[in-house]
Amino acid sequence: MCEINGIVLRSKMKKRGLIAALIIACVLVAGGSLYVFLSLWYEGVFPAFIWIGDIYCTGKSIDEVNEELVNKYPYDGIRVIDISGEELFISADDIDMHYSFKPSLGVIMECRGGFKWWQTLYRKKNLESEIAPNISFDEDLLAYKLQNWDVLTSNDELYAKLVKGDNGYEIESNYDNFPIMQNIVFNVLDAIYRYQTEIDLSKVYEIQTGTVTEYSQNNYEDISSLIAVEHEDIVREFDKINELQSKDISFGIFSEKIIVTPNDICSFFLTSGDLEEALSEKNTKKGDGQGLFIVGGEEKELSEEDSFYDNNGLIEDENGNIIISESRIYAYAEELADKYTTGWCMERYRKGVSDIILIGNGKKGDGSLVDRNAVFKSVKNAFLVSGSLDTEERAVDASEEGTGDIFVKGIREFNAKEMLGKTYIEVDMNKQHLYYYVDGILNMDMPVVTGNVNRGRATPTGIFDVYNKRYHTYLRGADYVSYVNYWLGVNKGVGIHDANWRSKFGEEIYKTDGSHGCINCPEEKVSLLWEVVEVGTPVVLYY
Repeated sequence: MCEINGIVLRSKMKKRGLIAALIIACVLVAGGSLYVFLSLWYEGVFPAFIWIGDIYCTGKSIDEVNEELVNKYPYDGIRVIDISGEELFISADDIDMHYSFKPSLGVIMECRGGFKWWQTLYRKKNLESEIAPNISFDEDLLAYKLQNWDVLTSNDELYAKLVKGDNGYEIESNYDNFPIMQNIVFNVLDAIYRYQTEIDLSKVYEIQTGTVTEYSQNNYEDISSLIAVEHEDIVREFDKINELQSKDISFGIFSEKIIVTPNDICSFFLTSGDLEEALSEKNTKKGDGQGLFIVGGEEKELSEEDSFYDNNGLIEDENGNIIISESRIYAYAEELADKYTTGWCMERYRKGVSDIILIGNGKKGDGSLVDRNAVFKSVKNAFLVSGSLDTEERAVDASEEGTGDIFVKGIREFNAKEMLGKTYIEVDMNKQHLYYYVDGILNMDMPVVTGNVNRGRATPTGIFDVYNKRYHTYLRGADYVSYVNYWLGVNKGVGIHDANWRSKFGEEIYKTDGSHGCINCPEEKVSLLWEVVEVGTPVVLYY
């Protein structure tokens, strides 16, 4: 019985094995058939699950996908930017350009298409990074376009000339960025082959090829050393000019260094358009430089009998010496004197730059702190053979006892922080204007008329305090009695008050029809000032 059961069991197991084998065989046949079917189905087209960017490629031919890619990634041309910023656009049509993605698509098809479609099941499905356009164009046409771009300098367009800029005279040339045409053509070619739409010729680009990093070639070179050879006359003239314009002349006022710049010095040179006027100048012997010139380090007057030559716009004598106008040096000294005044000190004080202010005596109504004659002589001497050395720096200090060597006499120094504070009256007699500041902020202002300087009645200068206030009072002098409504006493008999007998204020009235020394104001303005100003309020008076 047991033997029979064993035979039956073996029979069943054998039967099951046959069934399993049959199933496996069927699966293999079916799978193989499916594989062969799909391989034949995808023959000549992309298999399932293939993407290139957002383009689904399954079932499409290389031509179809290429057309979509060309439409998606059009190439119109390249924009070439010169170092000057000028641009040149070279279109694809200009260089007979053609491009196609078919070679890259063919590689993908060979690796994934036909009987290799199954690899897509486990390999990446978006292959955008594996495609690149195959580009072809006429390289000779590209080279022609670049070589005929008028922005790129050719050998026969090189120039060097003397020009006057913000820093004096200099040699202007295009030798410093001379284009290397061979490199430019090569780099633009390379950029197009890499499908770039823009290239800046002033930059060096990093080019990554696999694991290798390379750099594009320089497109320009500096050939300035050739200027000395090809423009010897210009270099010689510049050296002559530079010897003069490079003189180190400066003055120190407080912590500020006033430099006579190369541009300032060049303004002293006689130019071709100035010769006629210069010849008409007469030596006034007033110390203002009129009619005097410095030629070859010597002071002289010019005559129409002298020989003059125009060299790059500058007038030179027969020995090639640049001619310097002393009257122009004096004009520079006057500009300096006009700038550095007590008003300049007050502006620095209000801005918190310095607490120190300087005030002159102003007896003649001149508020200059700087002695223009001293500045004139100092600058002039720098160009005279018998004058100073190349470095002419003059430190300027001021004190109660004396002044620096370019200050006018009688300068007094005050500590505005201690004597004025932030609430004070300021009268700028050069501008004929009164200002009232409260806590450092301008509260009110008005035009005024101060003492008649031509009659020796100049309003005194300095820092004072309002010592009294009077309403409806008489002002008595040696030869006059005047009634005023509002009076603020400032210094002895000098005060701030209304002047109903005047119809105009400000301008330069004080020089011919000024007061006896007081500060005359419009009544409607000074009445408001009188109401708010207290006795003891500081008052600064200056020209």
